[in-house]
Order: sequence, then structure tokens, then C-alpha cells
Amino acid sequence: MTFHFRYKLVRYPDGGLGKVSAVPVTLIGPSGEFLKVIALVDSGADYSVISKEVGDLPGFDLTEGKIATTYGIGGTMKTL
Repeated sequence: MTFHFRYKLVRYPDGGLGKVSAVPVTLIGPSGEFLKVIALVDSGADYSVISKEVGDLPGFDLTEGKIATTYGIGGTMKTL
């Protein structure tokens, strides 16, 4: 399967410019509430993640998750 998407020009916090692959995504909660966001595409990732701020929105229940360690080029991080 092949996906095609455009790269988006972004300004990083340090003022530099870069291109990222991004797609529009709609997250739908169990009660029908929704949130539209722009998601970065990491074609080499094994998992998809959302920030805690998004996970804490009404309708998204993360209480049954397990804490795990994720690994990336920037190091490790505890995730739920």
C-alpha cells in the first residue's frame, strides 16, 4: 500500500525552518465528541501516539492503559 501526502513547511522553536509530513486527523471519543488535529506522519514508527493534553480531553479514557518505555532517536520516555 502506498500513501501520498504533502510536506508542510514549519518554523521550529529555535527559529529554523523544516519540512514535515502531516495529515489532518479527526479523533472521535466514545460519546461522539471529536477533535480535529494535524498529525505528523512517521512512516518508520511502530506505534502512534498522542499527547497527554489531547488524551485528557473529555471522553478519552486512558485509565486502563499500562505504563511502557518508548525508544527513539532522542532517547527514552515513559508513556501510558
